[in-house]
This record gives sequence, C-alpha cells and structure tokens, in this order.
Amino acid sequence: MASYIEHAVQSRRDSTAEAQVELLLGVSSETDALEQHIRELGGTVHERIGHATVEVSVPENQLDEVCELKCLKSVELNETDIRPHAGGVDTGNS
Repeated sequence: MASYIEHAVQSRRDSTAEAQVELLLGVSSETDALEQHIRELGGTVHERIGHATVEVSVPENQLDEVCELKCLKSVELNETDIRPHAGGVDTGNS
C-alpha cells in the first residue's frame, strides 16, 4: 500500500463511479508490472515522469485497488493549474 494517499483520493476509494480519474503515482520500483496492472484495471498509462512518477488514469471505482499496490510510494490526483501555451507557461493568473 502507498505510504502517502492524498486526502482527495482517500475520500473516493469507496466510489462506484466509472468515470476516469487522472493520477500521479509515486513508484518505488520498476514500473512495467505497475503499468500492466493499471491496464488490467481498465486504466491508461499516459507517461513516465522522471524515474519516480507515472501519470495514469483509472476508473474511479478502481481507486481502492490502485492504492493497495505494493510498489507505490504515493497516490495523488493529477490536478495542475500550470498549462503550457505558445508563449511559455500559463499559470492561470494572467
């Protein structure tokens, strides 16, 4: 089980909703098995970010299963307010 589970994720672990939720998963080992497991849960692996994070989306009703994976250090919602645009980085404050 992940040692850190963001409160917003924790509060959705019992959800029955099938909508996709975007997550950032902090990993403690090789990601090949993790990525396969995410796909088996009906999720999508979007990208690896560095050596320790994987961006994924999974059905909300699979969050409990994801949080119990042994290779994870953390599970957080992927909610960023920084968006790229043609002139650089848009922080949403302009």
